[in-house]
Amino acid sequence: MSLKIMVIDDHSIIREGIKMLLSKNLSYEVCCEASDGHEALKMLEKCVPNIVILDISLQGISGIEIAKRIKKAHPEIKIIIMSMHKNEAYVYECLSIGVDGYVIKDSAAEDLVAALKAIEGGNSFLSASISRNIINEYIRFASRKSSITVQDILSERERDVIIHIVEGKTAKEIAGILNISSKTVENHKMNIMKKLNIKTTPELIKYAIVNGIVSF
Repeated sequence: MSLKIMVIDDHSIIREGIKMLLSKNLSYEVCCEASDGHEALKMLEKCVPNIVILDISLQGISGIEIAKRIKKAHPEIKIIIMSMHKNEAYVYECLSIGVDGYVIKDSAAEDLVAALKAIEGGNSFLSASISRNIINEYIRFASRKSSITVQDILSERERDVIIHIVEGKTAKEIAGILNISSKTVENHKMNIMKKLNIKTTPELIKYAIVNGIVSF
C-alpha cells in the first residue's frame, strides 16, 4: 500500500518535479497538491495524506503557520519542510513545531526520498547541508531550560546511540558506526525509551532535542 503525499508549493515547476521524482517509486502516491496555504487547508478537509511536503515561503499563509495548523488538527500527519532557507531561525522554529523533516531545495533530488524513507521508518530527517552547529546551538539553548542532565538519564553508549538516532540513521547504520550488532542497537533504543517513558521514535527525537539530553 502506497503512502499518500500532499505537495504544497507555490511554484508549479517544483510540484511537477516532486511528482516526477516520486513517480519512480511505487511506495509513494501524490494524492493532492496546493499552490498556497488557503488552498492547502481547504484541501485537507477532503484529502488527509500520510505525509505533507511543504514549502515555507507561501502566499497568504506561511508554511510554518500551515505546519502548526496541520499538527494541531492532524497530529498523525508527518511533515517535511522543503525550503531554500538554511537560516537557523527557520530550522529551530520547525523543530519546535514538531516537523519530521527539513530538506534544502538545493539537495532535494538527493534528500527527498531519503527523508520519506527515514520518516516512514519512524525517524526524522535533516539535510546534511544544515550545519550540525545549528543543531548543537538548539540543543544548548533548550538545555538551559531543563534541569535534566545527560548523566542522570543515559549511559555513555546510550548517548552514542541517541545521537545517531537524532541524525536519522538506521539501526544497521548505527551498528556499523559503533561496531555492535543491530540487535544491540535496538536494545539500547528500547532501554532509552523506557528510561524516558517515551513510546515512539519521533517522540524520542523531539524529547532529546528539546530537553538537551543529547550532545554532539
